[in-house]
Amino acid sequence: MTPEEFEILNKKHPYLTYVKFYETEIIGIIQNIDNQMVSIYDYGNITNNELKKKFVDLGKLWWEDSNQKIPINIFLREDFLIFRKTLKCLPKKDVKELWGPTLSLEENFQKRIKRRRIQLIRTDDK
Repeated sequence: MTPEEFEILNKKHPYLTYVKFYETEIIGIIQNIDNQMVSIYDYGNITNNELKKKFVDLGKLWWEDSNQKIPINIFLREDFLIFRKTLKCLPKKDVKELWGPTLSLEENFQKRIKRRRIQLIRTDDK
């Protein structure tokens, strides 16, 4: 897949991410990325057309109704359980390309900690 082809796909389905793992191309929805692993629900592993449509519909629902900082499996819970078997966990060092939206719980957690730090300075204004 070329960047141009992905751009066309991404306009219609902005929640999908492209990952190139060695020579394997994966298109799906990122569950989480951390320093060592990339976890992605692989659309290509879904064989049933009804389930493919449901995957796309649930992806759209998650994209439009959440802030995209919560993984799709947590946001949709029971509805997304049927796609658990399509989850692939890949070593990040072996991922060659990554295009599209990503989600990092670790990064979100770090941002939250940094936001809560407040420094109080005592001044003597007499």
